Amino acid sequence: MAIDIGAPDRSHVIPMLRSLVASVWKIMVALTDGRLLRNRQRFLLQSSGADLRMRIFIYKVTESSRGRPEERRIEITSTYQKGLSRDSDYRDVVLGSDIEHGIYVGVDPERLDHGGPTGNASSFFDRDGLSWQRDTQIHTRQRGARLFPGGVEHHAFFKPARLAEYLFSADAIHRGVYSGQGPYSARAIARPHKSRRVRLSVSQQAAGGNVLIVKGPSVRERRPALSGRVMSISEAVESGRTSPRPMSPEEFAEIRARLEENGRLGEEFVLAHERRSLRRAGRPDLASRVRWISIESVNAGYDIRSFSEDGKEKFVEVKATVGKSRTFEMTANEWRTCRENNAKYHIYRVTRVRERPRLEIIRDVLRLEAEGRITRSAIGWWVTVT
Repeated sequence: MAIDIGAPDRSHVIPMLRSLVASVWKIMVALTDGRLLRNRQRFLLQSSGADLRMRIFIYKVTESSRGRPEERRIEITSTYQKGLSRDSDYRDVVLGSDIEHGIYVGVDPERLDHGGPTGNASSFFDRDGLSWQRDTQIHTRQRGARLFPGGVEHHAFFKPARLAEYLFSADAIHRGVYSGQGPYSARAIARPHKSRRVRLSVSQQAAGGNVLIVKGPSVRERRPALSGRVMSISEAVESGRTSPRPMSPEEFAEIRARLEENGRLGEEFVLAHERRSLRRAGRPDLASRVRWISIESVNAGYDIRSFSEDGKEKFVEVKATVGKSRTFEMTANEWRTCRENNAKYHIYRVTRVRERPRLEIIRDVLRLEAEGRITRSAIGWWVTVT
């Protein structure tokens, strides 16, 4: 017997779920009675690269409340200042839904931290963003907003076919550093999106709990070829060297995107390595608990939370490069987290990340530093392992 999945009236979570299913995602586990929350519904997206735990907030795109015909608004009504409870295990995702144009608007979840006691945390954007029609790419636009660093808020405009790409890359998108090469970026939907034809249901055996679990398709991402000049400058930057050659704004953007992708590739490699190692050690229970922390939090001080075979927790910081250098950068926050959690903290150095990755694991960093086997530069926290 099948259980249909539904939600309260005026909820936008069902169309969102239909978008995922139409993009070849499969519902694995639904709530006991099939009823989803209108907002704050917990999702677990399972993919070959990472599991993404998120709490979804979706609001209707409306006319501006400020009498500006060129402006639209997403009226956010749930905020932490108004009494919203935090959930450290799930990343908040805030979306605007415009049914008329068939488009989603991604909003920085930082909005949820504001609003005051009235919860007035509305996000405003230019109406022109809703005219985006390409279903193979996410379009980002900047908007002045005083509550954000630098006074700029980044909005993402995308068709339903790009929903999974947005969910897995939202952090980079709202920091303004997304390269367009994130998970599910290369998968375009071949057929038109027809959400009404998608039936949402599960068997009784697949119903239980309060988390909706959806499994994604395997995707091989295509990466554009880069010029030899950009590659050589990127390798110099990764190993702490500077390039004396002039660099155009276009090359700088390309290099920044390449470095971001190198880091993600390294983290994906380590994530798979940790899960595979635990499964081979007879600990599939621990393998299922390995988490890709950096896609949930940018200030944790490490990238992946894993475990040793005996169940002890590990904080894994991934440092990836296309070359073979043993010099890499560590932020002040990463070094502070390392010092505070030295027994748990591991640095995984991934070299040749775009070819045949090789892995070196660095443990007990403070002891190695005391022995002179790790040296730190006085400028910029560059670390060299000897």
